[in-house]
Amino acid sequence: MQGTNEKYENVPNDELKIKINSNDNPYPTSDIQQKFLQPRRLTSYFVVLIDCGSVTYKLDLQDITVTSGQLLFAMPNQIFEPPTVTGNLKYFKVLFDENTLSLLPQYFPFLVNPLHTQIINFDAPARGRIKKVLKL
Repeated sequence: MQGTNEKYENVPNDELKIKINSNDNPYPTSDIQQKFLQPRRLTSYFVVLIDCGSVTYKLDLQDITVTSGQLLFAMPNQIFEPPTVTGNLKYFKVLFDENTLSLLPQYFPFLVNPLHTQIINFDAPARGRIKKVLKL
């Protein structure tokens, strides 16, 4: 497992404190992708919205399957292992730190309470609005 404070070298936009990836904009190189696929303790918040398909992540040693229209979030200090193969999956991933969370205009209890479920279901209109924001 990788260290909790390890920074990845040569990651674009490392200074922004927020990173967004999707199936249209995957990890930049295979060596960086291999680092991201290793089990690690998260140092930031991780959110993935599955637009189409299904994928299983391992979070705190439990398998969590996320399907179309669902959002999975993980918090700092959770043990995280992403899937190695995503196939025809369509998704949006967002990573952000504590400082970015504090800048949000409202309070989102699911982001700070580990006892709540880590999967959120969206109806089609809400998912459409979220996709538009993430595509920007």
